[in-house]
Amino acid sequence: MALERLFTPGPTPIPERIRRVMSEPIIHHRTAEFTEIFREVSLGLQPLFGTKEDVLTLAASGTGGLEAALANCCRTGQTLVTVNAGKFGERWTDLGRAYRLDVAELTVPYGQVATPEQLASFLDAQPHTVQAVGLTHSETSTGALHDIAELARVARDRGTLVMVDAITSLGVHPIRMDEWGLDAVVSGSQKGLMLPPGLAFVALSEMGRRAMAHADLPRFYFDLAEAAKQLAKGTTPFTPAISLIIGLRESLAMLNEEGLEQVFARHARLAAACRDGVRSLGLPLFAPSPSNGVTAVGEITTPDPDLLVKSLRAKHGMRLAGGQGSMKGKIFRIGHMGAYTDQDVTDVLAALAEVMSELKIEGVR
Repeated sequence: MALERLFTPGPTPIPERIRRVMSEPIIHHRTAEFTEIFREVSLGLQPLFGTKEDVLTLAASGTGGLEAALANCCRTGQTLVTVNAGKFGERWTDLGRAYRLDVAELTVPYGQVATPEQLASFLDAQPHTVQAVGLTHSETSTGALHDIAELARVARDRGTLVMVDAITSLGVHPIRMDEWGLDAVVSGSQKGLMLPPGLAFVALSEMGRRAMAHADLPRFYFDLAEAAKQLAKGTTPFTPAISLIIGLRESLAMLNEEGLEQVFARHARLAAACRDGVRSLGLPLFAPSPSNGVTAVGEITTPDPDLLVKSLRAKHGMRLAGGQGSMKGKIFRIGHMGAYTDQDVTDVLAALAEVMSELKIEGVR
């Protein structure tokens, strides 16, 4: 049986180079050898984040990184504004409520993005001082891309911390943390970095570190002050995901060999080709402001998009993703972040056309 081909928005395919180094005998994490590797990857992450600040690495999923950012930067009794435009915008809200913060949620319809004007009006209407805003750069559930630079400008003009979920935009779109004034940027390993799940990354600005010094939310494993202290020694507070960090060194080497600008250009090219192909089949695109990491197709009611997803897997061994949240059963998503090529996009579009023909599905032209 042929191996399943992933076209999901995470996890993404792992290149052979990375698989090979991760399969080598494990080393101990309290050694000079690991310290050298850990320092190398920590510095190597900074250009991807667009920062000169430390990038902290945690053994966790991306959501663990979001929780760490919130728990280390926020205080009880203060307001957290979240921008909810999809399932992962909702996650900021859920995290804030789990920590019993005063959460004010700016909600826009799935597939849409919040505008700077909407955020400005929402912030100005809050009865209490807003401590932080939780934003999502690339909303994985809808395929939409927020203009983080402009949203951050609105928040910073009001003296508000800016926390950004960059889990499906890191390594796909440029992120300029320092230039855009972002205070906490979070990402994960299983997206543009082409690794298995298991690593979360958090970078804090100077303003973010000042907030951390006054934060009073409970934390132990996700204590970023302790993580920063140990990073200065080239290590971690707790046992790290050693094989993943070794794989990360290879991932960063691959990205640097291609060149970051070329990596971003490749993702833009593949995303445009995928969107053009979807439109040529008569299928609608869901997000007017699309991300280059994932193409969301729909909103479709007949046929059930899940039938297309199941048929592509059964007939072609290609796994796509269905909709999430309120879009479950209404859209499907094609991932193309990480180690994808022009041929991969051609293959999935050809398979989609074939399945549509077999199921007698005619797009709207």
